[in-house]
Amino acid sequence: MALLLRNSERRYGTVAIILHWLIAIAIALQLWLGFFMEQLAEGSFARFEALQRHKSVGLTILILSVVRLVWRLIHSAPRADPGLRPIERRLAGLVHFGLYFLIIAVPLAGWATVSASPLGLPIQLYGVIGWPHLPFFGAVADGQAMEDLMHAIHKGLVFALIALAVIHILAALRHQFLLKNAVLGRMIPWLGGAAKPDKSE
Repeated sequence: MALLLRNSERRYGTVAIILHWLIAIAIALQLWLGFFMEQLAEGSFARFEALQRHKSVGLTILILSVVRLVWRLIHSAPRADPGLRPIERRLAGLVHFGLYFLIIAVPLAGWATVSASPLGLPIQLYGVIGWPHLPFFGAVADGQAMEDLMHAIHKGLVFALIALAVIHILAALRHQFLLKNAVLGRMIPWLGGAAKPDKSE
């Protein structure tokens, strides 16, 4: 398979593919960390350590997601599957828009939660690189109330992301294995048979 740096009409390029899977893997790890952390005793060292890793992975997702969004804005996506009905195209577009929004909004809400905390603990990216707090959230009079609000928003956005990700995965599997249009070949080139572009448009 020839190396394709940029997107083509038939499939995503190497840059988009790498960013997609890095973010997907990081989100899966982050979800595991988040739910694992909730099982640990409040105030324990293990929970503190898990929280630090959770912050670092979240900021990594944010950075990768911003890079991916910029890359997407300057590089057109592959052409839509010609077999999709108009309503399916619109729904697919909405799901993709929602995913782009959430992979940025979720870590931003987490960053805001940490920034609002009255404890004012410093953020260290992987324990090495200092990361600033968001200035507005740390300046409010009732930091605990703001932290609780942003934490609730963060959790709500996480569940929305899980729901959209499940829809996205099920739709991709449906197209690949039920409709047989090889749509997964656009993001996993070694599967072969990337969906053909719509010549009627």
